[in-house]
Amino acid sequence: MRILATADIHSPKYLKKFERLLNTYKLEIENIDIVLIAGDLMEKGNLNGLRQLVEVLRRFTDAPVYACPGNEDYDESVEKAKNLIRDVKWIIDEKISINVKGITVNIVGSKGVLDKPTFWQLRHVKNIREIYENRLKLLSELVDSLGENELNILLLHYAPTYATLEGENRRIWCFLGTSRLEKKISEKKLLVVHGHAHRSKRRIVRLGRSIVINASFPEIFDLYMIEIVDKEVTIDVLKSSGEKVRALQEEEKRMEKRGTSILDYV
Repeated sequence: MRILATADIHSPKYLKKFERLLNTYKLEIENIDIVLIAGDLMEKGNLNGLRQLVEVLRRFTDAPVYACPGNEDYDESVEKAKNLIRDVKWIIDEKISINVKGITVNIVGSKGVLDKPTFWQLRHVKNIREIYENRLKLLSELVDSLGENELNILLLHYAPTYATLEGENRRIWCFLGTSRLEKKISEKKLLVVHGHAHRSKRRIVRLGRSIVINASFPEIFDLYMIEIVDKEVTIDVLKSSGEKVRALQEEEKRMEKRGTSILDYV
């Protein structure tokens, strides 16, 4: 099974760069089975931008597209998109199960949780702290419900760990995601895909038994090709420079060189 993962296209803002990279790797893209987009498909709820993004994707692949909403995918825009743009299957605070090549794939999708609401959210979103606490509880329950003998994916916009925020200003990590899901993720065997942190320099980490990918497209302009064989995960980074990197192996070498465990972050 092959999965293409990305986030934060903010269409039409980064759409041209996205299209160029798809074209560079069109042979690889033709063979994917699923597209995962971890939020911010649109720029400020621009439905026309979403339409353009789907049109570009469909020139390269017929694979189903699964997405969770980002903070730029406004609630009202997503509700309209569900009826008007059927190519994107939104997963919002729920778990879905699909069959891909005879493999049961469970996807838990959500915008995610911030440890501290942004100042804008505090001013404009009623009971935002309560919303995050309830969502955190729900996500924990959904992850707990996942079986061991299936492929389990957690698709979020906000980062579910601080480990993939390196490169961002440390003072704003609490406004980019949460550290309160790290223990839960490390205890399960999950493929976790998130976005939102554009300036992150460390994009792929292990948390216990899980692999976490910050698939945000801006700044580095890379795509993530995930191949799963017998439930073992390999990640190729399709880079705008044209260089292809076996990212998971590079991450393992880095951790061996450091002489510490990724569980330092848990």
